[in-house]
Amino acid sequence: MNTPLFSLWIRRAASSPLHLLKFVIPFLIAAGTWLQAQPWNLQRAMDTALANNPDLKVAVTRLDQSKAMLEEAESMGMPQVSLKGSYTQTDSPMMAFGSILNQRAFNFDLDFNDPGTIDNLNATAMVGIP
Repeated sequence: MNTPLFSLWIRRAASSPLHLLKFVIPFLIAAGTWLQAQPWNLQRAMDTALANNPDLKVAVTRLDQSKAMLEEAESMGMPQVSLKGSYTQTDSPMMAFGSILNQRAFNFDLDFNDPGTIDNLNATAMVGIP
């Protein structure tokens, strides 16, 4: 290691403590980091491999999806309840006449050209048992 650049650096380091510190401080930091590093053992290697394995992450996601699909399939064996509702209000003669007929509220005293305001409420409840 007797290159001109190295011997120049040695002369500078010997002449000024500041030049010596420029070399010693990074070396001490690197040495401290190296000494603090924990050795790899089988458990740490396995934990790191499992945490960073993309195939394992995909497999876990697929397993979660399969569990959700199984829960959905099992829920099909339970009774199903369905509720529907609608409300309309109209003063249009054509729509009012249709609503009156659907409600079976027709009478011959109605004025077909001016039936007034007609309210129509429909509610449906269904229960299905597999």
